[in-house]
This record gives sequence, structure tokens and C-alpha cells, in this order.
Amino acid sequence: MLVLLVLGGCTEPNYVVPRGVLEVELTLPPAPAPELGAFASIQFRPDRLLASLEDQKFPFDSRWIDTDDLPGIPLAPGEDLVEHISVMAEEVDTDLRIKVRFCASRDCTDPLDDAAPEVWFALERPLYGGATTYWSARITEGQAVVAPAPIDVSKCDIEGCQGMRPSPYCDERRQHYCDTPMTWQVDPRPAPMSDLHFSLESVASD
Repeated sequence: MLVLLVLGGCTEPNYVVPRGVLEVELTLPPAPAPELGAFASIQFRPDRLLASLEDQKFPFDSRWIDTDDLPGIPLAPGEDLVEHISVMAEEVDTDLRIKVRFCASRDCTDPLDDAAPEVWFALERPLYGGATTYWSARITEGQAVVAPAPIDVSKCDIEGCQGMRPSPYCDERRQHYCDTPMTWQVDPRPAPMSDLHFSLESVASD
């Protein structure tokens, strides 16, 4: 289980910003598969609700290179692999981009990885200060291709702040329930424990 520590924003002295937490559950396809590599590289980048494609800091079709990215995860032979990732942030007013690359090498540096199949997810505003939200996805063998179209995930499909009720998680004005703390309901699920820590601060502040 992995923990992503996403950058913290500027704060006033002696003021602690309540972190937002997004619990991600990704189900990865088994290995080996003819069209997939032996490792899955899962990368996260913030998307600051930017106005135009020209201003985007981390376009999906560029290589996201950073020495602090998570190491590749070996795929499980003959069975799906469920990976849990905790994303925490103090600066929550952001969309989140997730890129999953299937590589021949653990660090995706093999020449074969130049054309590694990928899956791209674009999550709309998944983080809220002081709240825990949940999102899950299953990736199939045929879903990963070279230069795929991003899979857009609406904020109303990001679970949270209403117990374990089904989606949507927005009101009639399309305001997420986590945006209104007075209406929060307790979620009975325990917080997952993680043993790997990673910071996106240097990536987001470049």
C-alpha cells in the first residue's frame, strides 16, 4: 500500500491547513500479457484547473520524469493485482492526473518502454480539506494502448462525506458533498495503513 504526499500550499504562520485525503484503489491486469510489460508505473500529477491546453504543466502525452516517482510495481502472474494508494494534500483546489504505464523495466527506461502502453485518468477536483474521498478503477489488458484518450472522472463520481451511499456525490447544483462540512456523514471504513511514502512537492513546484 502506497502513500502519496502531494504538495502543501503557502499558509499563514501557526495555521495548519487540514489535509484532504484521496484513497485510490487500482486493479491491475495479470502478467505476463502479450501487449503489456511486466511492471506498472503509476504516476500522479496535480492539474491546477488550468484554462487552456497551452498552459498545462503536465500534458498526458509528455514524459513525466522525476527521480522521486514511485518505483514500478511488478504485475502478478496469472491474476489481477489490487493496489491501494493514499494521496494526501494541503492544497486541495486542484484536479488530479493519473498515468499508468506498463513497462518492460521497473523504471521504464528500457528502449521497449518508449512505446509503452498506458492508461490515463483525469480526476476532477478529488480532494477536499479535512475530508477523505474514495475512487477505484479496474484496468483490463486491452485498455492499455500507446497514446490513449484520457478517461475523465467527474467529481460527482468521487465518493466521500455521505457515508457509503451510492453515487452521485453531488447535490442538484453539482456541488460535492465534501464542499459542505456541515452535512458530512461519518464513513465507517477504517483508514488504510501504508508503508511507502512519496512527496510530489518538488514535482508540483517546478
